[in-house]
Amino acid sequence: MMEKVSAVPESPLVLDEYASRIRTDVDANLLRQEQLRGELRKLEEEHTVLLKLQETLATGAEAIASVRVGSGEAGELPKPRRAERDVARRRAGKGRGGKGHRPGEASLIETVNGLLQAQVEPRSVAEILGEVVAVRPATIQTVRNTLDRLVATSKAERTKQGRSVFYSAVGAAAETQPAPAVDAQ
Repeated sequence: MMEKVSAVPESPLVLDEYASRIRTDVDANLLRQEQLRGELRKLEEEHTVLLKLQETLATGAEAIASVRVGSGEAGELPKPRRAERDVARRRAGKGRGGKGHRPGEASLIETVNGLLQAQVEPRSVAEILGEVVAVRPATIQTVRNTLDRLVATSKAERTKQGRSVFYSAVGAAAETQPAPAVDAQ
C-alpha cells in the first residue's frame, strides 16, 4: 500500500511557534502604540500651555504699551497686536532664547569638542552623534555642521578613509598615529 505524502509538514510545534511569535509582536505593537499616544497627549498639553503663555505675553506687552501712552509717558507707540504676536511666535520658535542650549547646559560645540578631546581614536559622525544624543538632543546634520565648524577653527581634524570620514581633536590625531621615521643622513 502507498502512503499519502503531503507537501506541507503537519507539525503543530511550528504552527505554535509562529502563533506565539505573532502574539508577542501584536502585544509589543499595542504597547508601543500606547506609549506613542501618551507622548502625543503630553506634547499636545505642552503646546496648549505654550500657546497660552504666548498669548499672555503678547497681551501683557500690549497692556504695558497702552499704559505708557495713556499716562503721557514718552515711549514707543504700541505695535499692532498682530505684529506682537508674530514677534512672540518667532521668539517662541527659538525655544531657548536663540542660544541653542538651556542655561547652565554646555553648547553643542562645547559638547562635541569635549567628546572629541576625550576620545582615543578618530570617530565617524554616527559614532559622535550617538555620544552626543546620550547627553542632549541633536540631529546628525547639526552634529555634522558642528564638526565642520570645529575643523574650520582648527579645533578638530577630518580624515578620510575610502568613503568614510572620521573626526578627532587636533592633538589626539597626532598622538594616536605613529610618528614618521626620520632619516639621519
